[in-house]
Amino acid sequence: KDRAVVDADGLRDVITALGEVKRFAVRTEVDRPGAPDAALVGVGVSWKANEAAWLPVRELGLDALRAALAPIFSDTGKEIVAHDGKTDINALFFSGFPPWRVAGDPMLMSYLLDADAESHGLINLARRFLGHHMMEPSEIMGSGKNAISFDRVDVDKAAVYVGECVDCTLRVHDVLLPKIESEKLSPLYNELELPLDERDRGVEDPDALLVGRALFPLAAQGGARLLRLDEPDEVVERETEQVAEADQLLQARHVGLRLDAMLA
Repeated sequence: KDRAVVDADGLRDVITALGEVKRFAVRTEVDRPGAPDAALVGVGVSWKANEAAWLPVRELGLDALRAALAPIFSDTGKEIVAHDGKTDINALFFSGFPPWRVAGDPMLMSYLLDADAESHGLINLARRFLGHHMMEPSEIMGSGKNAISFDRVDVDKAAVYVGECVDCTLRVHDVLLPKIESEKLSPLYNELELPLDERDRGVEDPDALLVGRALFPLAAQGGARLLRLDEPDEVVERETEQVAEADQLLQARHVGLRLDAMLA
C-alpha cells in the first residue's frame, strides 16, 4: 500500500508507525540528482512489506518534515536500510537533517555476495530476488528532451514510484541478509557499512580514501551531464550507462581497497 502524505495528521501517523518498528527503509528524491545545490523533493519510507509512504516537501514543508523525522533518524536503536545509502545520507544532510547510520544496504550486500553480477541496481535486484519487475524512472519522468525533474512529478504518481522503490529496498534487504549470514560475511558487511568518516579512521591506504571520496563527486558530475536535456535521446542513454558503470567500478574499487586495508 503506497500513499502520499500531504497533511500533518498523515505525517503523524507515519511517524507513529516508524516509532513502533526497529527497522525501516528510506529513499530520498531531489530535483537535480548530483547537483551541489539539489533540493530535497521528498522522502519515502517503508516499515514493513507492502507498506510505504511518500512524504513530499512541497505539501508538508521542509521544516515540518525535518522536525518530524529527525528524532527517528537520530534514534540509535533504529536500523535504517537504504539502497546505495550514501546518496540518501548526502541528500538529507544537505537539507539540514542530522547525520545517521545506514544499517543495511542491498547494493553492498549484492556486491559482497556476487561481485561479478551484471548489476547491483535496485531494479535488477528486485527482479532477481523478488521476481518483481519495478517501474522504470522514465515511466514517470520521461526521457531525453521530454524528461522532467522529480519535483514536477504528480504527487500520487511519485508516491507509487517511490513507494515501490523503498518497499523493494526493504524486501530485498530481508532476502539478502540471511544469505550474508550463511556465507559468514556478516562481520565484513557490518564493517563496510560504517559511515565513510568512521571508515576513514584507521584506513592507512590513501587510495582507499581517495576512491571513497570520489564516489559522490562522480555522481554529481554525472547528474550534471544528464541534465543536458537538449541532447539526443541516444546520447543521454549512453551517458547514463557510462556514469552507472563508472560509479559501480568505483564502488567495487573502494570495497576492494577497504578489504585490503582490513586484511593488512
